[in-house]
Amino acid sequence: MQVWLLVASLALVLCAVTLALFQAHRRLRAAAGEEQLSARELNRLRDISAFTADWQWEQDAELRFVRFFGGTISRHKVPVEHLLGHRRWEIPGLVCDPQEMATHRATVEAHQPYYDFEYGVRKPDGDFRWYVSSGRPEYDEHGNFTGYFGYARDETRRKQAELALQESEQRLATILDALPVALVVLDAAGRVQLWNAAAQRLFGVRREDIVGRSDARNAQGAMAAAVLGEHLLGHADPATVAPRSEEIRCETIRGQTLWLHVLSVALYDSNEAFSGTIRVVQDITARRNAEDKAHREHADLDEAQRIAALGSMRWAPGERLAHCSSQMITLLGLPPGEVDQPIRRLLGRINRRCRHELIAQWRALRTSGVAVEARCAVDSMSGRHLLVRGHLEVTAEREPVLRVTATDVSDLELARASANSARVLFETLFEHSPVALSLSDLDRRVLVKVNSAWRALFGIEADEAIGQSTLALGLWFDPAERDVMLETVAREGRVTQMEVHGQPRDGEPRVCELSGVQLELDGHRMFLSSVVDVSTQRALQARVESMNRELEMRVAHRSEELRAKHAELGLAMQQLVQAEKLAALGGLVAGVAHELNSPLGNTLTLASSLRQRISNFARSLEDGSLRKSTLAGFTKDAGEVAGLIEHNARRASELMANFKQVAADQTSERRRRFDLKNTIEGVVAALRPRLAHVPQKLELDLPDDVELDSYPGPLEQVITNFINNALLHAFDDRSDGHMRLSAEAVDADRVQIVFSDDGNGMAPEIMQRAFEPFFSTRVGHGGTGLGLYIVRNLIEAPLGGALSLESTLGEGTRLTVDLPRVAPIEAASPR
Repeated sequence: MQVWLLVASLALVLCAVTLALFQAHRRLRAAAGEEQLSARELNRLRDISAFTADWQWEQDAELRFVRFFGGTISRHKVPVEHLLGHRRWEIPGLVCDPQEMATHRATVEAHQPYYDFEYGVRKPDGDFRWYVSSGRPEYDEHGNFTGYFGYARDETRRKQAELALQESEQRLATILDALPVALVVLDAAGRVQLWNAAAQRLFGVRREDIVGRSDARNAQGAMAAAVLGEHLLGHADPATVAPRSEEIRCETIRGQTLWLHVLSVALYDSNEAFSGTIRVVQDITARRNAEDKAHREHADLDEAQRIAALGSMRWAPGERLAHCSSQMITLLGLPPGEVDQPIRRLLGRINRRCRHELIAQWRALRTSGVAVEARCAVDSMSGRHLLVRGHLEVTAEREPVLRVTATDVSDLELARASANSARVLFETLFEHSPVALSLSDLDRRVLVKVNSAWRALFGIEADEAIGQSTLALGLWFDPAERDVMLETVAREGRVTQMEVHGQPRDGEPRVCELSGVQLELDGHRMFLSSVVDVSTQRALQARVESMNRELEMRVAHRSEELRAKHAELGLAMQQLVQAEKLAALGGLVAGVAHELNSPLGNTLTLASSLRQRISNFARSLEDGSLRKSTLAGFTKDAGEVAGLIEHNARRASELMANFKQVAADQTSERRRRFDLKNTIEGVVAALRPRLAHVPQKLELDLPDDVELDSYPGPLEQVITNFINNALLHAFDDRSDGHMRLSAEAVDADRVQIVFSDDGNGMAPEIMQRAFEPFFSTRVGHGGTGLGLYIVRNLIEAPLGGALSLESTLGEGTRLTVDLPRVAPIEAASPR
């Protein structure tokens, strides 16, 4: 830090000298001006040239010096004699920039005026002079060029001062560029006047890109221009006299972080007016990174101690305070914060008994050098236990320092207590287990421990068994089983429910199940095994197996009986279904018989009347009393009677034809093509006698020209069951009611038939069971429970359709049949 302050002070001094040199240079430049003289005043000036600091010269038409005059030549003894007879570019010892001299020569050879041309001349004696010359061409009365006339002055002192100043500036620039810190000088307007090499390297901005400017022309090389403008190129506060020091953080375009220390000093001129700012910038990235690294390492150490539950403390005996890590503060249950704690306060957190022991060990440590190691309980609700270790160190000043570490061993103490509890629990469970347990050493093949159940099973006491092998104790009825057991354990590391035969000391051999597992205890291969006497179980198992065989025989016999009963039940159901069909057919027969009664009775009556009329006609013919009117009357009456007989006969014939078709369809499952409307109307016609004796009306709404390739018999049975089921269940004893049977062609392939009534409807629980066989709400009143069951089977099996039921209690029922126009080829028989 002292070196840094020394470098900064040197930089400030150099900057002050630089500013002074800059101001002197500007004054010299200002003093070098010349006035331009007109031709009219030239003669007058020649008269007073003896009193001026300049002298005059003349050149001939060949531009050679021919004359020098003026008071300053003699007064100051200016050496000009060696210039006579020479052109300016031919002067011996000439010192001038060749390019500038070539430009000057071209000007005078073109007979043009020139001003303030500067050149140097080194005389033979080594004297060196700097001259500044101005001249104009002269012409005679004829306009011919006669030469040059001009003024000159000796600028040797000024030039030497400028050269000295430049040399000083170069030396100063070299010194400033050699500085290890960046140095920046700003004028009062914030323009950069000085930008040393260290600043170029640090900020990546070239001197020529920033000098004379108040912003960075190209700052992308290392640092953003905003950082320069905010922290570096802004001028210092003129009201602040004392230097201002700050540390700033900035980012490079490569994402690197830079830390800079900036020292700013305001400059004032002789009138105490603010004239600029000097800033010294040092790259402290390495220091800050080291500090950050140390901070992180300290934090990491604290975190490592926290994770490891390890605290540390450093205490110089005799001192009041001890330096603790944050984890030590936490372990002792102290509030976080100050890490320097009174030693008495720290000891006060230890349980009193443990504290006395710990203090005694610390005292022994100071006298004998024996390291401290003690387990201490912390006085807190957490029940924390610490393992405290300590040792003495001697510092470079020969002072003893006690270093202490504390580890949280609460879990270890808890584990130790749990282990002791587990050991006691294991001993208790092992000894008092109802299962015979033993622990054997597989390497020595001897028993190590046996429990009370084992001793009771084999009739051997622990003192006699421990240290002996089971083979020597005679516990194996078949020793070969022991060899199999040992091989299994060696191969698989365990044995599970192996059936063996044990031999108790007193008694018959016992059937036992042996289970065990191999363990590693203190480097020894041990075998923990259990022996369960299953002799009684095996006897019971044999008895149960015998009973199971007998039960299986009974179950097989019973199953055979059930299969026979099931076959009988299936046959009975088929018979019931057939009976239901025949009952429907019987109803048709009764209805047809009733319908046939009228046309046949009428035919019989008409035939009897016709016979009587024929007899009367024959009698009149025999006795000769036949008249023409009688013959005409007979012929008329006979024709009318014949017509009536024919009508009644045709009616009876139609009824018989419909009955024969319906009966044939319903008693067979013959497939044919049929018209839907004609088939349904035929069924309704067959049911007409029954419908004529009930108050309910049936409405038909059937389309024409709908042809099906299907089974008309099952379809007629379905329609019959719909109507009979509605008459039986839907209306009870009501004197009104309406049924509707409709059909429509849904598309070219399907037909929909809907049968609905406005009867009683069904409750939800009744509707769920409507299609179950033998379920009926009218059992004993004509209901068999097979109506809708048969309907569904007929629709789904031979007809290949689907049936849906909708019903609301008190509102009626709707049955919808969706049928294909062409029934499936392989149709199952209805069940």
